[in-house]
Amino acid sequence: MDYLIIQSMDKQVEEVLTDVDYGSFSYDYEKNTTRAISFSLNKTKQNASVFDLLGNEAVIIYQEQQFVVKKCTPKAIGMTLSKQITAQHICYTVQDHVQYNVKPGRKKYSIQTVLEFALDNNVLGFSHEVIGSFPLVELEDLGNKNGLELVNLCLEEYGAILFADNKKLYFYDEGSWYVKTEKQFRYLYNTEDASVDINTDNLKTQIKCYGKQKENADKLTGDNKYLAVVTYTSPNEAIYGRRMANAKSDDKITNNTDLLNFAKKQILDVPETSLNITYKGAETVTERDVWYFIHEPMNFETEVKVTRIKSAHRWSRKFQDVGFSNSRRDMVRIQTQIANQVKKASVDTNKLNSFSSIAMNAFDSRILTEVVGVVDGD
Repeated sequence: MDYLIIQSMDKQVEEVLTDVDYGSFSYDYEKNTTRAISFSLNKTKQNASVFDLLGNEAVIIYQEQQFVVKKCTPKAIGMTLSKQITAQHICYTVQDHVQYNVKPGRKKYSIQTVLEFALDNNVLGFSHEVIGSFPLVELEDLGNKNGLELVNLCLEEYGAILFADNKKLYFYDEGSWYVKTEKQFRYLYNTEDASVDINTDNLKTQIKCYGKQKENADKLTGDNKYLAVVTYTSPNEAIYGRRMANAKSDDKITNNTDLLNFAKKQILDVPETSLNITYKGAETVTERDVWYFIHEPMNFETEVKVTRIKSAHRWSRKFQDVGFSNSRRDMVRIQTQIANQVKKASVDTNKLNSFSSIAMNAFDSRILTEVVGVVDGD
């Protein structure tokens, strides 16, 4: 249903909101980060009673999903009263449940076990379902956190994707979450605005990794406790300098060759790249979509996975703003194409100095390695 319905905090009253400024309405989604709606409402004779109900912790129902008002800003301009509303999806109220118990020590857990423990004895009505396959992960002193903290632990440690149906929390692996649509974003056909943002905040060029511990590890010290230990330094250190990442371990690995391959996957040694467009087509873009993006002037032609959506209300007839994955695995083709464009421009102008030549070669070498590693897996 496209109407907005308000439910009072005590759940005793439920009414359709009238005189909503649908031109101000926005649905904002970012994978594993936010899912919210915002809008403004003027007080009129027709909605006077429900206008007063619209405040913090009231529930707004939109397209069968519940959103809890977390920010309500009343305004008065002359004789006109209005409220600006921001409401978060009800799944985030899982933070109001706390698991005080603790599983002491460092142990391996499945995501199913963690979630069962996290939501155990919650009185808020939350349940969960895991879709796809996840590895066991070693965690220490599990518990003494609120529900949202434990949910975020699952997103970070297991690489899960959360998407809730009200208070039913679904956790997907990436292969189960994304759905190829065989649809295209194409420049001047259904999109005009496109921007690529490049960020190096999380860029690292060196990491130390540990494999499985030896059977007599309790009698050893330092690196001697492990069957495999490697320190990986990216070729991109020539560009960005030494940027050390926190150590990682995998106790399933028993040799340095496999551990080196593991280490290379643990750091982001190229800039994070974010692609954003304004979509002007007739088909709605959804959170799980994989589209094909073609932009001839920017020389982009690649498959992209939706990670961000900003949608107006369909009655406002405004366009969607769509953003795509900025992970190394998903944006490697965009990164490669950017690198190739920079290289071509540099060659054409014949302005490469010796340092930039070394840097570009290292960058291209690393990108090529990533392309070879992901094409068959996407």
